[in-house]
Amino acid sequence: MMKKMRAVGIVDFEIHGDYSTVGKIEKEFAAFIKNFCTKVQNDPDESSAPDFAEDFVIITQTQHGMQDRRGTKTGPIDSIVFRNS
Repeated sequence: MMKKMRAVGIVDFEIHGDYSTVGKIEKEFAAFIKNFCTKVQNDPDESSAPDFAEDFVIITQTQHGMQDRRGTKTGPIDSIVFRNS
């Protein structure tokens, strides 16, 4: 039986640098996310497909951003609740 699951990933960066450094990291991070999404949705007939590619994976949205913020850490990811809307 196939079970519908949801996944969220968070990377909490603390960057000690100027806006130029942040811009470079943000660009690299966006490319990483795009590459990851492409890989997990890969055609199972392609030789580079991961071993789970025969399963049904849909990326519903991607978000990333970097901002000047206060505080020491991001809250726990296991506190996020997914509900049907």
